[in-house]
Amino acid sequence: MGANGLLAVDGDELCSGGTGLLRAGDAVHATAARGALLGKATYGGVDLTRASDRFADRYTYLLNELGDEVLKEGRSMRGFAFAYAEADAMAGDALTDVAAQMP
Repeated sequence: MGANGLLAVDGDELCSGGTGLLRAGDAVHATAARGALLGKATYGGVDLTRASDRFADRYTYLLNELGDEVLKEGRSMRGFAFAYAEADAMAGDALTDVAAQMP
């Protein structure tokens, strides 16, 4: 699409940005999968260990939710890029048809 397209959207850039978000979302999920506070067993006290377990669970949940949102936006951006490309092609075809009908 790019600068020659009828719409003022660079589909390649939009798609590339979406792909970047998909990679970022995967990285966030990988971070969540590694776990948080992996050395909590060495903290000593039972209360501190329990508190760190709760924090680690909540932090991991947060990371997973964040990763899901980033992936959702990446898919959305890529979908819009493809939709813009299709709309741009259809607009070009429509203008060609109109021009052909003019005397």
